[in-house]
Amino acid sequence: SQLPKKSKVAIGSSDSSYVEMIKSSLLSGILSLGHEVFDLGKTILPIAKKAVKQHKLSNGVYLRDRTDGEIIIEFFDSNGSIIDKGMQRKIQHTFLRDDFQRCVYDDIQKVQIFPNINEIYMTNHIKNFDVDLISEENLVIGCSTTDKITLELLLSYLGRLGVKPVQLKNNSPKSQYDLIIAVEDYGNIIRLGIDDFMTDNTYNHILNSIITCKSGMVDYITLPLNSPKIIQDIAEKYHINVKWSKISNYEPPDIFEFASRIIEYMCSNKVKFNDLLDEIPPYYWKHKNVSCPWEAKGKVIRQLMKVENPKTKIETLEGVKLHHEGGCVLVLPDPEKAFCKVYGEGYTEEFAESITEELIEKIEKIRDGK
Repeated sequence: SQLPKKSKVAIGSSDSSYVEMIKSSLLSGILSLGHEVFDLGKTILPIAKKAVKQHKLSNGVYLRDRTDGEIIIEFFDSNGSIIDKGMQRKIQHTFLRDDFQRCVYDDIQKVQIFPNINEIYMTNHIKNFDVDLISEENLVIGCSTTDKITLELLLSYLGRLGVKPVQLKNNSPKSQYDLIIAVEDYGNIIRLGIDDFMTDNTYNHILNSIITCKSGMVDYITLPLNSPKIIQDIAEKYHINVKWSKISNYEPPDIFEFASRIIEYMCSNKVKFNDLLDEIPPYYWKHKNVSCPWEAKGKVIRQLMKVENPKTKIETLEGVKLHHEGGCVLVLPDPEKAFCKVYGEGYTEEFAESITEELIEKIEKIRDGK
C-alpha cells in the first residue's frame, strides 16, 4: 500500500451494477489494510473529487464504466486531484507484486456512509452564484449526458441555479435553447454550445480565462502547457499574469462551477452565448499525434532541444516547446502509449499547419535514425 496506516479513504462509483461489484471488492481490500473507508455511494467524478478535499480525507477512489465495457479506477490525493503518473505506476507495481501489509482483524474499521453527498455538493455550489439574478433572465438550457445519474444531477442543479433545464432530444431544434450543456464520462468532460457549435477543452480554457480575467478578482491564472498562447495575450490585456502548469499537474475547473460561471456571466452582462464566443480572438491551433516507440522518446526530446536558430526560444517544463516568430510548437511524449503529441499554434492557419508538419518530419527522422 502507498498510504500511511489508518488513512481515511473515500470511495464512490457510477450506478452500474458491475461497477458496484468491483467497488465492493476494492472497498474490502482497503479495509483489510487497516484504513478507514467513507462510502460516497453512487455519484459522479467531480463530486467524488470535491468530497475528498471538503471532508479533509487522505485520498479518494472513483470507479466508472465505459461504453466499451471497461472500468476506469481513478485515485485522488487529499486535494481531490488525480494522482500523477509516477504514483499510478507505484500502485500498479504494488498490485502486481501483491505487496500489501494487511492488518490484524482488530484493526479493521467499519465503513462510514456519507449520505446525501450529491445534495451537499449542489447546495454548497449554489451558494457561490447569484440565483436571483440568474432567475430574472429565464434562460432555457438544453442538457445532454451519456449516463442517467449525471443527467439527473445536472437537471436538478440547473433548476436550483435559476434556469429552465430541458433534456435534449434528438429531434428537438437546438435553436430554442439559450445554451446547450453536454456532459460526458460521468462529469469528466463538458462541452458548451449553441445551435450546431460545441466547445472542446481548448475553447473551455479560453472562455474560463476570459471570465476570470474580466472579473478583476485574481492576479494570475494557471493554464496547462498545451493551452494556446492566445490566452496569455488575453490575460495581458487585463494585466493578469499566467502561470504555466504541467498537463499532468493541471486540475481543470469543476464542470458545474464552469457552467455556472458561464451562465452567471451571460445573465449579469445580458449577453448571449454567441456574444461570449465573439470575445475570443482568432487563433490557429493544430494537434496531431506521431508514432514513436518508447525507446526513441528520450532521444527525440534531446535532439529537438538542439536548436540551431538563435531566434528560437526553448522551454522544457514538460516535453519541449519551441517558440518561433509568429508561433510555437509543443512536443509531449505520451506517458502511456507509443506516440508523441504535437501542438502547433501560428498567426495564420497555414503557418500553424506548416510548423506542426515540419516538427513531425523532424520527429520521424530522429525516430528512424535518419
